Amino acid sequence: AVLGRIRDEGPLVRNITHLVAMDLAANSLLALGASPAMAHAVGEVADFVGIAGALTVNSGTFDDGWVESACLAAHQAGKLGKPWVYDPVGAPATAYRRANARRLMGLKPAILRGNGSEILAVAGEVEQGGKGVDSTVGAEAAAEAATALARQERLTVVVTGATDFVTDGVRQAKIS
Repeated sequence: AVLGRIRDEGPLVRNITHLVAMDLAANSLLALGASPAMAHAVGEVADFVGIAGALTVNSGTFDDGWVESACLAAHQAGKLGKPWVYDPVGAPATAYRRANARRLMGLKPAILRGNGSEILAVAGEVEQGGKGVDSTVGAEAAAEAATALARQERLTVVVTGATDFVTDGVRQAKIS
């Protein structure tokens, strides 16, 4: 039913995503029937979020300009009641990434998606870790922190791995 609705409506999804994943994200959204906008310029944030049905933020190759754009977009999405997804790529790797993760989490995403190391960093369970953008732990190692974070922040948390773990703080699912 959800896929049918996406195909019927063809929503615009604004993406502020890193250079490595941009093509895959755009093509995935097109395959679902959505219309991707891979835009990150600060000057067009309000316009794009205003006409979009949703927002995704992936912080893999952020610089200061992209951080500002992402924060403005997330703020605007919240103000307009539009859902947004945050992927804190490499959050535990550097102080810069951890600070950006804290700032973006403060803007209340609907969904947080990351590998085990990223979710543990966002949850405050580890100060530094991972292997760059790669996780050093599986999804199961972050399940408890993900559940607590979902409950505390009132969002859905997806921990990726060989078997993904998904929770809203009450319900849980594993997806292989």
